[in-house]
Amino acid sequence: MNNIIRKLKEEDVPAMASLMRNAYPGYDISDDAQKNTEKWVKRMVSSTTDEIGLGCFDEYDQLLGGIQVLHKTMNLRMEQVKVIGLGGLCVNLLHKKKRIALNLLLHAFMKGRNDGACMAILDPFNIGFYKKMGCGISVKNHQFKLKPSQIPKEGNRSLVSELIEEQMALIVKYVHQYSEKHHGMLKMETYEVCDILKNCQLTLGVWQEDKLSGIMPIRFERTAPHNIFKTNLVVEAFLYDNHETAKAFMSFLNAQEDQVNQVVLSSQDNHYEVNFQNPDTGDDDTFHTRSNEMYRTGNGMMARILNVEKTLAAVAVPDYETIHFPINIQIDDPLIEELNGLWTLETIDGKISASPAKKHSIEDGSVNIADMASLVMGAVEMASLLNYGLVDANDITKMKALGRVLHYPHAPVCLSRF
Repeated sequence: MNNIIRKLKEEDVPAMASLMRNAYPGYDISDDAQKNTEKWVKRMVSSTTDEIGLGCFDEYDQLLGGIQVLHKTMNLRMEQVKVIGLGGLCVNLLHKKKRIALNLLLHAFMKGRNDGACMAILDPFNIGFYKKMGCGISVKNHQFKLKPSQIPKEGNRSLVSELIEEQMALIVKYVHQYSEKHHGMLKMETYEVCDILKNCQLTLGVWQEDKLSGIMPIRFERTAPHNIFKTNLVVEAFLYDNHETAKAFMSFLNAQEDQVNQVVLSSQDNHYEVNFQNPDTGDDDTFHTRSNEMYRTGNGMMARILNVEKTLAAVAVPDYETIHFPINIQIDDPLIEELNGLWTLETIDGKISASPAKKHSIEDGSVNIADMASLVMGAVEMASLLNYGLVDANDITKMKALGRVLHYPHAPVCLSRF
């Protein structure tokens, strides 16, 4: 019999919490963890506006899988757009390989599309699986491990002070303002900001002209399980409005040399290493004996286009590139039939206007839906996709022009965790 996908109800909370704990066995599986997970699922189920839980049930109303769907606002190339965030995807271990995860994702995609979202954003547990679902790599996290002495000390450390719990509203306000200025950022709810800060020893802020101009929550971790006095300082987030604020935070980090072995600092900026005179991590187990490791890169959020018209409407077209339009591009989508096909891209009021191509239109090139998402997010360049043979070009001039238009100068930033 066919399984049924429906919204989770309050009576489904214990089953969903247990399913999540078993689906992610690397997390804490204690009784306290079960209670905390139930609390999280209950909040999701009881929400009336911004999030829902979906469950896949068999004919006996037994829960086989579930997923969280959040309605979010995202900064897409300085345009505020509707997206959905997907998290908590889990499947009963006894029912793997039965297309439950695929059906939950497809259901969530179509729900998001029907609700007016232009994209879906998710944190992948397996990049290859989600690329098959049409999701493209979006955010990349570059992790630096540096001695405090490797971090610049020229900033004004006196600008840095501790932010206390009573200032949480100011912190949340600052994060919201930050998201409005940074491509890729999702607007975060208060509880999401609190989740980042709750495991940190200190949340530091920089004040300029009586205004908060940056935040840096930090925590400490032992370099080894039995090392009490030898610790690393982990920067959970490094948000700043200007270089003076960044330098003040860095001066603070530099001053911790007496107690800190390494500072673990992550950035989504593809050129962040230029901040350091010596960005060498000190790890001698690199891919080549002559190479000094500067950072390690991991995936962040992935993006999935749900509505081609709304997504591409955020892309500005310079006047000098309009001569190359219209462009007819084949978008190959393995999952959503309405998106799979030939699209005509034109320009209206300086933005891309996309519509299904008319019959007998000549195809200028083709691209996979996942790679199109990466292009729009500024996570990959058209020139690279052409070079690797991942984009076909019947009209190379038009495809190169499209690549220039889709290029975005700043790497996407995302702090959300779901």
